[in-house]
Formats: sequence, structure tokens, C-alpha cells
Amino acid sequence: MAHRVDLREDDAIVELGAGTGVVTQALRRRLSVPQQLVAIERAPVLADLLRSQFPDIKVICGDAAKLRQLIRRAVPNCQRLHVVSSLPLRSLPSDQVRVILREIAGVLQTGGSWIQYTYALADRRVPDGFVRVASSFVWRNVPPARIDVFKRESTS
Repeated sequence: MAHRVDLREDDAIVELGAGTGVVTQALRRRLSVPQQLVAIERAPVLADLLRSQFPDIKVICGDAAKLRQLIRRAVPNCQRLHVVSSLPLRSLPSDQVRVILREIAGVLQTGGSWIQYTYALADRRVPDGFVRVASSFVWRNVPPARIDVFKRESTS
């Protein structure tokens, strides 16, 4: 997932559902400035674990449904933001997913991207307001997974 981020020097990455930090570690290696990575985790125990594993990044204990509010001060001078998500969107209530997607769309500036991990290999639907710009399969994962890269739909 980390290699799917089209990263420039002044970009920042927000990881949703950072969990135990497997993806966080790969994202951290991609950044020359660790403070450009913000990990958001809803479970306090996992947020504490992330803070102890990655003391040089920003870890926020919070809900992705409040993404704009959570990152307002975390990445104030960012030119482009990328959202990397391992959230289980297919297992969340649809109204909660709509809120999270609205929040993701609300933080993506021109050139920013949203990278989403899913086990729904056959489901090719694209959420409203986004366009899929890339997709790849991870066959070595058990079960196999797909990584999709989305951008905000152009309003012009």
C-alpha cells in the first residue's frame, strides 16, 4: 500500500485504521520527515501501541468519521494530502461509510489520493465523488486482496 502513494517532498499521509502499525511502518519508511505521517486509530490501546512504536510520527486516537476535525492542526501546511485506509468499509454501516467518504473527499486537495485496501476482489463499484485511477491485486496475501487508488472526481 505504501508504494501506491505518489509522494512528493511536501506531501503528508494520513493513515486511517492504523491498527498494530504494519502499514504505518512501511509508510514511515517512505517519508523523509516523519511528522508528515499522521496515524489515526480509534482504539485507545492500539493508539498507545502506535505511539510507543513510532514516537516520531503523529498518532491521533479518534474516529475517521471526524477526519477533517482531527487533522486540522496535525498537517496545517501540507500542499497535498494522501489518505491510506485499511478501514473495513464493507463491514461498517452504510451511513457511517458515507460520512467517512465525505470526510476523505473533504481533505483531498488537487493531486491528493485515497488508497483503500479491500478483500472484495469482484466488487468494482467506485464510491460517489471519486474516480479509480489504479488498482492492483495482492495474491500473496491470505486471503487475496485488492488495493485501489482513488482521486476526487473533478467538479469542472
